[in-house]
Amino acid sequence: MATAPSTAILTAALAGRVAEARLSERERTLDLDDDFDDVAARLQALKQRYVYDERHDDMLTRHAALAVVAWREGGAPGAVDDAMAELAECLAGHPELEEPY
Repeated sequence: MATAPSTAILTAALAGRVAEARLSERERTLDLDDDFDDVAARLQALKQRYVYDERHDDMLTRHAALAVVAWREGGAPGAVDDAMAELAECLAGHPELEEPY
């Protein structure tokens, strides 16, 4: 008869240790909110990069159009060279050229 109470005490002690371990592990894992915050931050960074890329693409298009107009009109001496130099400078600073492939 002494065995039954001892078994109950050991079972309760083991259950307490399991519950304590689960609570301890809960504190060490990231909350779901932390995951969403990380994803939101990454999306915001991608959005800012996209906006920057698009702005640069618009500037590149504008310089290309100016170079074509200068070439077609054949205006002042050096106008085509100046327009092409500005286009080359804009192209050299394009963010997509800085990305590793």
